Amino acid sequence: MAVLRHHHSDNYLGFYSEAMTEPEHELTEAQTMKATLDKIIPHAVAIELGGSEIADLFWNLCEREQAEFFNQLATFKPLPFQLQSVTDSDELTDAGRCAMGRIGEYAERS
Repeated sequence: MAVLRHHHSDNYLGFYSEAMTEPEHELTEAQTMKATLDKIIPHAVAIELGGSEIADLFWNLCEREQAEFFNQLATFKPLPFQLQSVTDSDELTDAGRCAMGRIGEYAERS
């Protein structure tokens, strides 16, 4: 199960305010996103997602976003170990194994 968390940080907003007043300080994309979230969601939020919810979210991504998803997976180490763990899992059904195989087949065709 994946848990996404956002927590309000007064210190971070202070840094954001100071950085915005000093032009030599540029915020990274992550800092800008966090400052924006702190303004929109000024309290803690926890969202728990299971595998089926993550699959539904993935299915609703456009082709560019799905490609970005796989590109990001490629940066995780050790990917072969994780894939082996999934294929060894008693939770993986024949249909799930088939889906993994079909993804591999499509990737080979490109």
